[in-house]
Amino acid sequence: MWLKNEITSLVEKDIDRESIYVFSFIAVVFLGYLETTTFTEFVPRHLIDQLTYVVLLFPLFKLFFLDNYKISKKIVIISILLLSIISWKKAGSNVLFVMTIMILSAQGVSFNKLIKYYFYITLILFIATIFYSLLGIIQNLVYQRGNVYRYSFGINYPTDFAAHIFSLCLAYCYLHFNKLKFSSYIFFFLLAFVVNFISNARLSMITVLLIIPVMLVAQAAERKNRICRIIASFYWTSIPILGFIAGYAAYFYTPSNHLYMHFNNLLSGRLQYSKIGFDQYGFSWFGNRVIEHGWGSVNGHYMMGHAADQYFYLDSSYIRLMILFGLLMGIWILGVAVTISLTEIKHRHYALPAVIFLLSISSLIDQHFLELAYNPFLIALLASRNVIGEDNIKYE
Repeated sequence: MWLKNEITSLVEKDIDRESIYVFSFIAVVFLGYLETTTFTEFVPRHLIDQLTYVVLLFPLFKLFFLDNYKISKKIVIISILLLSIISWKKAGSNVLFVMTIMILSAQGVSFNKLIKYYFYITLILFIATIFYSLLGIIQNLVYQRGNVYRYSFGINYPTDFAAHIFSLCLAYCYLHFNKLKFSSYIFFFLLAFVVNFISNARLSMITVLLIIPVMLVAQAAERKNRICRIIASFYWTSIPILGFIAGYAAYFYTPSNHLYMHFNNLLSGRLQYSKIGFDQYGFSWFGNRVIEHGWGSVNGHYMMGHAADQYFYLDSSYIRLMILFGLLMGIWILGVAVTISLTEIKHRHYALPAVIFLLSISSLIDQHFLELAYNPFLIALLASRNVIGEDNIKYE
């Protein structure tokens, strides 16, 4: 009773819910980013996870004591949280649990403000990581593909290095959507080739290049171009379509099929490993403990040089949802993305659907759709979504 009275008293004093959430968001992004770098030699992953759980107490407090939800909605929220906990324990990975809490507790927070914080914090951390790796303070892991060297500059793996750049580009595009000009697109074009030159991440280079046509169409749709508005209004369909294609192609993959072999080679063996994942673990409703041995991080880099034949990793976010985290959490997280896109399209706003469309494409080849350090855009589900140049707008 005493605790209830104290909490009621705090609520009546109009605690700044947004400040609580923003603090938590910055801390979780920082800790999540740290886990993608070779700083983990100095700050162990288990310590990062423990600090993350402590930080998550703040958005949970906001969610259950400060946010204004009806009992029926709270029951739905609690059910989703319980599913995320079950998935976390079964899969042995907390990324969806963390993402779920941050999505559900974002009510009443300015989404634009969050993306600004994400962009500048991640950019500063990214530059600092490169700087520290060049100074030799942390490891700059170098990988080799044939005669080509691939640099990660303090990030765990070259493709993760490229993925951070891709995420920063998306955040920039969202924040400056109405101000993107020819010079912006020239920059993205050149950046894509720089990324490929440094990390030899060919597929990541393609996703950066795709920013150009996707954003151009979205901008034209915003300016009421009829054809572009029709095209952009279907951006949301990429999520279920690509999810289905990823699952179907992997499940029915056969090495003897020349078409499958061609796409498997194009995707650097991802289809083959996804097929192995289905054969060994199958579909899961609530999550699976999957034993993976990737080449990312200091330990993975060592394994590549001494036990390369043990490599096994599920790269695609869609496949990870089907096998590792469970179909129920997959339906939840992809449903969030679809809902955000459809809501924005309904209100004739196309910046966020364009961003999610690009993320859905990159999710075919990487696992970062599920990680807040790479993808803060799903928080838009319940946050107050701003339209650049207009007052704060909250869609009901």
